[in-house]
Amino acid sequence: MSTILIIIITAAVSFALAVVVAYFININIQKKHSSRIIKDAEVEAENIKKEKILQAKEKFLQLKTDHEKHIHEKNAQIQQQENKLKQREMQLNQQNSELQKKHKEADSIRENLKAQMEIVTKKSAEYDQLKSEAIEKIE
Repeated sequence: MSTILIIIITAAVSFALAVVVAYFININIQKKHSSRIIKDAEVEAENIKKEKILQAKEKFLQLKTDHEKHIHEKNAQIQQQENKLKQREMQLNQQNSELQKKHKEADSIRENLKAQMEIVTKKSAEYDQLKSEAIEKIE
């Protein structure tokens, strides 16, 4: 009986030892599994972070492109308005030049008419004087 008892005790101790070893192996496996899950989660978080940064950069570039397009359109509109204003200014300057030219021509005509009126007045006076002289001679 004592050999059976030793075998039973040895078997019980071996079983207990096997349970303890299995427990520690299970804990070790769970730690490795947890560590792997954490590492996978960290990698996934880093990938999500990189993806969000990339999306933010793309959105920024899109907004920048849209803004530059808007600015280009506004600059084109401003340039078009400036061109219209320059053209209008040139037209007004041309009209002003024409008006000045016509004003000078009118002044010249006025001076010419004035000179002719003076001649006519002198001729009329001479005529009146000659007429008076002729009438005196006739009388």
